[in-house]
Amino acid sequence: DLSAQQRAIRGLGPEFNVQPFISPPPLAWLVTPLTSLPFTAALVIWTALLFAALFWTWFLLAPGEGFARSAHLVLWLGVFPVAFGLMVGQPGALVAAAVATAWWLIRAKRPLAAGVALSFLVLKPQLALLVPVALVVAGYRKTFVTWLVASAIVVLGQTQTAAWDITRRYSISGPLGLGWALRVVELAVLVTTVVAAWRQRHSLERVLAAGIAGSLLFTPYLGFQDFLMLFVAGWLLVRSGATAVQVAILVAGYVLLELALVVLAIPILVAEALLLGSLLWPIGSFGAKDAYRLAPIRAFGDKRA
Repeated sequence: DLSAQQRAIRGLGPEFNVQPFISPPPLAWLVTPLTSLPFTAALVIWTALLFAALFWTWFLLAPGEGFARSAHLVLWLGVFPVAFGLMVGQPGALVAAAVATAWWLIRAKRPLAAGVALSFLVLKPQLALLVPVALVVAGYRKTFVTWLVASAIVVLGQTQTAAWDITRRYSISGPLGLGWALRVVELAVLVTTVVAAWRQRHSLERVLAAGIAGSLLFTPYLGFQDFLMLFVAGWLLVRSGATAVQVAILVAGYVLLELALVVLAIPILVAEALLLGSLLWPIGSFGAKDAYRLAPIRAFGDKRA
């Protein structure tokens, strides 16, 4: 009921911008308990939850030790999409935490729990829609099936995103529109993601990175605050042993994300495409060039032999 939404938002004060709630129902269910609290108290609790999710994601994925990890935390919280998303209460941090937790649980030999963690993608599915697809292609079937069952239990409501241009500005539907060209590109992105996941199937981190990059290119519904997921993909690549080319893409991508309001969509989309494209070649296919890779990093709780 858009009219009821408008009345509720206007009731908060003239400084609040009236925008329709077009997120999936599970997100509304999650915040429903907060409606019994004063607005300020509810806002503080929600912001604390998002900050905790950001911190947990950093704790699990950030590479290095000591000062290096602290520097990653500063970069993580300071990059514009993350800071802006936290400021306006976007749930992207929860999706990032879900992917990070799933990665950690798979590494800890708990694939079923990882599937349950991935079910939290329903809060904002477009940020990691192809991650489960990448996992099943790479052979993580238990995690995929558990995710599928858990997600089916949570009834996903229908969202109407096509009419809201603001949500399309930073996605491929911004420059392409909503016609046949978009469908062709979406199909190409899907195929590329599947191929990349298959070719990187011996590296969980690279499979997840391919799923994230593919998801952000595939979805026609995206805002610049959603690009925090690229930081997650970057951490996973660094952990897997990023090539020199991938490191260069990640560094350039960080600069583009920090300047998102200035550079706008096209350069960021190009960086995404390059990152996904770099995953079409498995580690070891470059011969001597692999000497310029970063060393892989083991995960906390990793039970690999």
